Amino acid sequence: MAYGAGKNWYRVTDTSNWNEGENTVKPVGSEDFIGGEYTSYGLNGRAILVLIAK
Repeated sequence: MAYGAGKNWYRVTDTSNWNEGENTVKPVGSEDFIGGEYTSYGLNGRAILVLIAK
C-alpha cells in the first residue's frame, strides 16, 4: 500500500510568499485540509511544502 493511500492530506506549512505572516506553520490538530488521495497542489518555485496524511 502506498503512503497516504485512502487518506486525506493536510498542509502543515507552505513557504510560498502568499503564506507569510502569522500561522505560517500550523500547530498540531489545526492543519489546513488540502484534499484526498489524488489531490494536486500547485507550489511556487523554491518553496517547501509539508503535508501530513490522516
